[in-house]
Amino acid sequence: MRAVIICGGNVGEYITEYISEGDFIVCADSGYDSAVKFGIRPDMLIGDMDSVKSDYKHEKTVVYPTHKDCTDSEIVIQYVKKHGYDEVLLFGMIGTRMDHTLANLGLLKYFCNENAKIIDAHNEIFLSDGEIILHGKKSDTVSIIPFEGDLIGVTTENLEYPLYNQNILSGTSLGISNVMTDEICKINIKEGKAFIIKSKD
Repeated sequence: MRAVIICGGNVGEYITEYISEGDFIVCADSGYDSAVKFGIRPDMLIGDMDSVKSDYKHEKTVVYPTHKDCTDSEIVIQYVKKHGYDEVLLFGMIGTRMDHTLANLGLLKYFCNENAKIIDAHNEIFLSDGEIILHGKKSDTVSIIPFEGDLIGVTTENLEYPLYNQNILSGTSLGISNVMTDEICKINIKEGKAFIIKSKD
């Protein structure tokens, strides 16, 4: 079963292309405003409700205190992780607040090497510490960015600039802007965690 998480960052009409019947849809606080805007009816709304503007009184809601030790986004992710969905799509994780954006990217740690990704208008973002297979089209841009330290032994297949047992040091740009040469590419990491970002532009 698939879970769709909608948070309070930037969300566009493209989200409707991803929603399927049977998805469990949960909004974090003002993510509900995006759901309303694009005609999406969530199964649950979770958060402290300090920024949601739409009327949510008819929705199934779990309200948390405003003063707490984690964001609404993390609470929703913890809920979804606890209930064991085999695929997770995350929207509204990237926005104008860079602090929230960076923190939200880090929340992918809950789904490392699982079938989960952050999606916005231009990117699909995964977190991997092993092997990941990406599906796309020739000329899609793929970047490999270290998370929590260096990457050891990175090997790729079907990328224009191949890597074979290559180390990518944290804080360097070696893994940026590679290009898919087929509709499927593979990235294998012996040690370390990496954001794998497939971009449309």
